[in-house]
Amino acid sequence: MPESLNIKLSSRSKALPKISSISISELAAWAIVYEDGVVTTSLAIDGTFKDALSDTHSDIKSITLGPAGAWIILRADGTFAHERLPSGLESLFNMRTRYDPKIEAISLGAFGSWFIRFDDGECLWEGLPKSLEKFLIKMIRKGHQGILVSLSIISPSNYFVAIGSDAEVAFNNINFRKALTLEETEGVNYA
Repeated sequence: MPESLNIKLSSRSKALPKISSISISELAAWAIVYEDGVVTTSLAIDGTFKDALSDTHSDIKSITLGPAGAWIILRADGTFAHERLPSGLESLFNMRTRYDPKIEAISLGAFGSWFIRFDDGECLWEGLPKSLEKFLIKMIRKGHQGILVSLSIISPSNYFVAIGSDAEVAFNNINFRKALTLEETEGVNYA
């Protein structure tokens, strides 16, 4: 975790609104969105990003940072703003209309990979590792709802998947495996 983000989170009063999303870029830039729609970020707030943050017609739901300066801002009303997205995702967004299902969750990963879940439960993705694709297809066929995928912006083979409200977990990251093992065997809590 970037030191500036660690300081921000550890010095935060518990009386303030809860955090609804955190995103970190490969260059240690970060963005936090709180439940009340307020945003805190280490990014330079200029250009298109400034315009997107300044648009006040709907609260910001989340900010997702990706590789090479890519970002997407999702709003509570289903609208979004973005910049420097992978070409396949950019094409998908250009075809969308206001009648399409809202984007519920999105993740941007290394080498142009991405994952989206819409509010009707449909999921789309591109460039994911074959093992993750097989797992997602299996979960979708079983009828699991609430699939959430977090892709690494540095390594395509590292990811985190949570499914449903019970958060069944699948992951592929050696450090995360070690942390879970320590928590289970030695009572170490990383929360």
